Amino acid sequence: MHIVKEGVGKGDVIYSDIDGHQKILWVCCHNAYNVAYKLDWIEDGLKSMAAMKLTDKGTVYFPGIGYYQEDGVDQESVLKLVYKYLNNGRFNVSFLTHY
Repeated sequence: MHIVKEGVGKGDVIYSDIDGHQKILWVCCHNAYNVAYKLDWIEDGLKSMAAMKLTDKGTVYFPGIGYYQEDGVDQESVLKLVYKYLNNGRFNVSFLTHY
């Protein structure tokens, strides 16, 4: 959350490389630790990911946001957005449920 306070906002993507092998992308999907996800923020993040052509670089594992009621969004709506923006790369997208 400290990164959000430092100017990262709606739909921004933050890249982190843990150990040279695991690459993790953090997508800004809400602006406080105790609020539900915002579908339009998720969509903006997916647009950013698509612009980065991530699915041409490797498999993307995307959490099935919306699985838990407190997520505040519908999982099917999130899956449709993931498909809309990340369906045309060289590598697959794994939509992870029960995370």
